[in-house]
Amino acid sequence: KINTLTPNEKKVVHTMIELNAQNNSCNITDVVKVSGMSRSTVYKTIKKLTARNIISLDQSISDKRESLIKFL
Repeated sequence: KINTLTPNEKKVVHTMIELNAQNNSCNITDVVKVSGMSRSTVYKTIKKLTARNIISLDQSISDKRESLIKFL
């Protein structure tokens, strides 16, 4: 599926892989910080990846304002 992703989608996925390797978890705020992309671009891209059933969002237990991102 990686060949069908847009450049922004690839960047978000790559950032998620990098963050998961470091922390075993990944949230939207971390993706924004590490990727260097704007918050709105990351949110739009995550929405697209969710619609394509590549990732899912779960509310963080420790911070209800944050969403954790997981690969499906």
